[in-house]
Amino acid sequence: MNNKFLDIIYIIKNNIIYIVILSESILISMPFTIFGILVPIISVDLNLSASFMGFVLSVNSLGCFISVLIAGNIIELFGIKRVIVVSNICLILGMAMITFAQNDILFAFSYFITGFGSGGLGIALNFLISSVYKSQRSRRLLQFASFMFIGAILGSLLTISILYLEKSWRYCFTIIGILFFIILLIVIKTDLSKFVVKATFNIRAFLNAYKGIFLDKRFVIMGFIVFFHDGAIAIFMNWFTTYFKGLNVQVTTSSSILILYSLSEIAGLLLKAHLIKFWSESKLIIVKSVIALICFIGLIFTNNFLVKIFFIAGIGISSTGLFMLVSSLGVGLNNKNLGIVLGYIYSNAYIGSIFLLYISGLLIEQFSHTSVLYFCLFIWFLLNFFAFINIILEKKSSYK
Repeated sequence: MNNKFLDIIYIIKNNIIYIVILSESILISMPFTIFGILVPIISVDLNLSASFMGFVLSVNSLGCFISVLIAGNIIELFGIKRVIVVSNICLILGMAMITFAQNDILFAFSYFITGFGSGGLGIALNFLISSVYKSQRSRRLLQFASFMFIGAILGSLLTISILYLEKSWRYCFTIIGILFFIILLIVIKTDLSKFVVKATFNIRAFLNAYKGIFLDKRFVIMGFIVFFHDGAIAIFMNWFTTYFKGLNVQVTTSSSILILYSLSEIAGLLLKAHLIKFWSESKLIIVKSVIALICFIGLIFTNNFLVKIFFIAGIGISSTGLFMLVSSLGVGLNNKNLGIVLGYIYSNAYIGSIFLLYISGLLIEQFSHTSVLYFCLFIWFLLNFFAFINIILEKKSSYK
């Protein structure tokens, strides 16, 4: 018995880096899934308008944006562990503040801190995976994203359980904060230095690296793709239960549909991980974005509830993983400056969420709950446009 126990401890110690990646990947998506589900309940409990909730979502994305701008450079200069530790501390602090927030300002600030922590953690995990897995990077990043959607499912189940037990919605964030604290203790004891090569950059090198990115047409187009993609998905996820509430569907029921949506996202990631063996990232991006566009059109213009669920699953399968494909594409174009490339891609994604989420809150307040779907459809048209430009530029570069 003792030998078996020692064997288990040995296995854990030798695979601690993978345990950190797995657990952090699952946890990082849970606060936002929970928040998206609880939007109708929190807005009533704290007496917040739809436009202010849109502002809170934008503030969260602003925190993510600021964090990724800083985190990418810190990783290059000082290593990855500092970023992961600080990010976890911010997430713990954010969860604690949300638990006790009693007014709109404190609640918004709490969600800003949460966004700051998640932005840094997201880019750190992406960087870590890109460093650990030198080959088949796209497949590994897609697997990383699948862990995030497992977290979304667990977050949905936790929220449904809390609501079923008729407990305060604040318990959801308290539990997540405790889990982040446990992972923080593990990270502090983990040696991550051997997985990341520190760079010896100076200011001139940073400026030259950024200049190279901004002058590259492919990187500019990739920036637009993640801008519109993450904005549209953030709108769809955060107003999910609000949209169904407008159709007189209870939050617990729409939360169950959200679990189905998350399962479809995992299926989509597994499908992309298989297709990446045969298709390039750019080809997968355009094919999947076109399918998602068709599903958004179907969701809007059908009145049948079951058919709506079918199109929601279609959106999950087709849209998921596009961000990771763009990240892999960007790293492939410039693998010498991982932190800067990932920081650029992540920051464009969060800028999209900042502006588009705020606009979505105004639309709901001025028009109806269904207006956000029309907005998502418009955004997805723009995403398809830039996806087509990206594949054209790729073909041109291959001829040179």
